[in-house]
Amino acid sequence: YPLLNKKISAAIKLIDDGCIEKLVIGSKLIFQLNNKLNIIQILNKLRSSQNNACRYLWKRDKDNMIFGASPEKLFSLKEKVLQLEAIAGTEKIGFDIDTFLRSDKNLREHNFVINYLIESLKLLKIDQFRREKLKVKKFGNIVHLYTKINADIEKICPFLLLDILHPSPAVCGYPKEKALQYIDIIENFDRGNYASPFGWVDFNGNADFRVSLRGARIINQNIEFIAGSGLVRGSVCQNEINEIKLKFNSIANQIFDIF
Repeated sequence: YPLLNKKISAAIKLIDDGCIEKLVIGSKLIFQLNNKLNIIQILNKLRSSQNNACRYLWKRDKDNMIFGASPEKLFSLKEKVLQLEAIAGTEKIGFDIDTFLRSDKNLREHNFVINYLIESLKLLKIDQFRREKLKVKKFGNIVHLYTKINADIEKICPFLLLDILHPSPAVCGYPKEKALQYIDIIENFDRGNYASPFGWVDFNGNADFRVSLRGARIINQNIEFIAGSGLVRGSVCQNEINEIKLKFNSIANQIFDIF
């Protein structure tokens, strides 16, 4: 991972120099497929191994589809209750939970997302909300810091929520505009549908939108994986590379039974 090392080191330097506070940098892997994958079988495996994630499949045509098991809800609207989730800060299963909950780096990364969600609520004139206690949530072989925020609301357009909430610091960085510019320069590849929102809206204004993470894209005879890591003050290059490898493995071993 020499190129990834160079990219993450450059991003950490931007943070250390005070140019930006948080930056999510991704890596892309492409493999040629020699055999056709059984997508239904893969989704069934994801259902059993990550039953609290949102399994998704979007088939544009027979040679272009994305699929995976996303841990991240962007928002949901049901019967005038708005629910947001902050998921940021990552470790592998087996890591000491108390140490994880006290990690300055992971808490800093997580708090950027919480603060952004609260700022977004205030922008929407939603001042009354309930922030639940910080938890650790397991998705397959990965655990994340997790905070739920609920608010009682009157009628609101789901597409306004999409416009304001996405992309959050969980997949982009903070401040958002600067982060998007630096991502475009440092990553130097097209994210495609990686980290994009997907979901549904019904006739009553109920909605549920997730973020397309922890997945893969099949295009022509190739399969593409993208995974990223949130960088903040205190990030260590090799640790962030290890996190990206962990995320690659979490989906790849469901597909190939390797890694």
